[in-house]
Amino acid sequence: MKHFRPYITALPLILLSAALAWWLASKYLSYAVPMYESTAKLRLADINEGVPGNNLFKDLDVFASETKIAAEIEVMKSRVILEKVIDQLGMQFSLHRKGKLRKAELFDDSPVRIEVSGDASPLYRIPVEMIISDTTDITFMMPGGQVTKGHLDESVLLNGVKLMVGRRPGDNAGKYKINDHYIFELKSRESLVAELQSGLDITSVDKDVPVVRISYKSANPAKAAIIVNTVADNYIHDYIRIKYESADITSNFLKNQINDMSARLQNSENKIQDYRDKNNIINIRQETETDLRKISQLKIQQTNLKMNLEAIDQLNDYISKGKDNFLTLAPNFEAFTDLLSTEMIKKIKELQSEKKELLITYKEEDERVRSIDRKIGDYTSYLQESINNTRNNIQTKYNNLLADITEAEKVFIGLPEKEKLMTIMNREFELYQSSYLFLNNKKIEADVAKAAKYSFHRILSPATVSATPVSPNRTIIQIVSLLLGLFLGIAAIAAREMISPSIRTEDGLETRSNIPVAYLAEKFRTKASETEFFRRKLIELQVREIIRPGQMAAFSSLTGREFHHYHLANMAKAMAAAGSRTLIVDVEGSFAARYRTEDPRISVADLSEVYNGSRPESMEILKKQWLNEYDQVLVSNEKLHNGVLSSVFLKYSDVNFIVTDSRLTSAGNIATINEIAAEYNAVRPHFILNRANYSPGLIKRIAAALAKLRHTEKTVQAL
Repeated sequence: MKHFRPYITALPLILLSAALAWWLASKYLSYAVPMYESTAKLRLADINEGVPGNNLFKDLDVFASETKIAAEIEVMKSRVILEKVIDQLGMQFSLHRKGKLRKAELFDDSPVRIEVSGDASPLYRIPVEMIISDTTDITFMMPGGQVTKGHLDESVLLNGVKLMVGRRPGDNAGKYKINDHYIFELKSRESLVAELQSGLDITSVDKDVPVVRISYKSANPAKAAIIVNTVADNYIHDYIRIKYESADITSNFLKNQINDMSARLQNSENKIQDYRDKNNIINIRQETETDLRKISQLKIQQTNLKMNLEAIDQLNDYISKGKDNFLTLAPNFEAFTDLLSTEMIKKIKELQSEKKELLITYKEEDERVRSIDRKIGDYTSYLQESINNTRNNIQTKYNNLLADITEAEKVFIGLPEKEKLMTIMNREFELYQSSYLFLNNKKIEADVAKAAKYSFHRILSPATVSATPVSPNRTIIQIVSLLLGLFLGIAAIAAREMISPSIRTEDGLETRSNIPVAYLAEKFRTKASETEFFRRKLIELQVREIIRPGQMAAFSSLTGREFHHYHLANMAKAMAAAGSRTLIVDVEGSFAARYRTEDPRISVADLSEVYNGSRPESMEILKKQWLNEYDQVLVSNEKLHNGVLSSVFLKYSDVNFIVTDSRLTSAGNIATINEIAAEYNAVRPHFILNRANYSPGLIKRIAAALAKLRHTEKTVQAL
């Protein structure tokens, strides 16, 4: 707790520092120009979402990239957009109304308008003061002291630039005060663009969400809102313009390409038609299939005829070999299934059966047998002739079919080449046709995009005029200034303690010196407590044999301001109350002026009257004389620092009390006292700490200082 005592006692000073910082912050806030911020939110177009038909612009929209948010932010801050904002708002100059302490920016509330003719570069970045004294007269003051007179709505020449100051147009012009002191400044387009770029804060709400936040800060709240909304509007209109121009260029390009592709497609169609006409081609696939089917049928017929020929040949050979014994034959009449052949074979069989019966009765030479043989021979010859004729007929058909097949197969000669050429021409035709259809589709989409003059970007929340400034932040500045004042006050106390720490406790003395501490004296509230304290301390010092009867004790201090005479006077009073005759030796010559002697047991001797100061050894003689007459001798010594006789009494006194004060003695003083005591061989030095643990507050110190100023005369206290 003792480490925090200096800060507790200096709490009024710390609070005063905080109050001063608060006051300075309030003054700053009263003079600072407030800044207002307006914000708008803009949703960017997304080809994967949005209104129906948005994909019509998928291939034509220049904003079709899915990772476009950062690029679109750069477009919004680009010179192209900002120059349009400057032109739309007429921001070629800045106008301020000049007050006694600060100036206020005017924008849409400006009562005047400024028009410049010709090159305005000589006036760029030059603040021109303008005083409108009445409704017509104007005084222009340049920074160099040049003064120019003029009138409202009349041209004036300033620094080679012709300009005119007129009344604000519109119905609301009369509600603004025009007679005032103004400052205007013309700006180049480059500086205006740079100013807008530095003031604009455009960020994305989220990297995956196509929503952009547009913010702008200005001393004029209406200006901040108008600039933000104008930037958003011009960005959207520029988007529409770029989309329209892109669609228009694309439409014209597609139109030319469609005309070229149409000519190529027509040429391809003519080539196919000429080739078909030349080669009598209707449909190669169908014609080929028809010819193949025809040849197949002819070959089937040819195979059947060939099988019939082979059967007839076998039958003819078989009959030829066994015609004499026809009844033993079992011929295959597969090729002869007609009724005539069947009847003839039956007749032959009947004749053979009849012959066989006749041979039973008659011999072969019999006319009747021979007649039957002749009949059988006739039938057989007729049958063979019929077989031969049939074979010739089938052979003729077979030969005709073979000729037809050969002729039909001639159609396939050169067919692969025809198919190849037709495939090439058809492929070329299909390529031109698909390109033609694609270009026509894109032409329709481009025309739709060209006709649809609207944007898929949406302003989610337009900027509004802010009524609360964003800077300076009064609450934060005041809180920070208050904390800073507290910290500065604490730092000042800490610095004072580190640079020159006061000795307020016994530990502070003991840690800095080997000289023991006799006693600590606190600040007394009453006279009775003071008297009782010194009575007890005298007894304590006598018990500890620090003060002994028949000895001389010196009370000293480093600068003479540590109240060593106060402790000497009270100790002498306590000794007199105990019955001791006490002599007070006034070395300084000021003790008698501070205290008057009323007790007969206390005597005061001015050293200058009894000591000539010729040799220090004579002090020993005086000491013996004083001790022979008095029980105790107390010396009010000179200040140890630059004192003349202080070193003498340090040496010849039996005990030395060096008084320190918690408010006046620093750690450096203790080091000086240690050096003096060691240098002059001080006899039995002891510290007395006056006002121990006493840390008055700021109010008490101020009251004490005022009381000291009021009471200039010294008050003489009675012992």
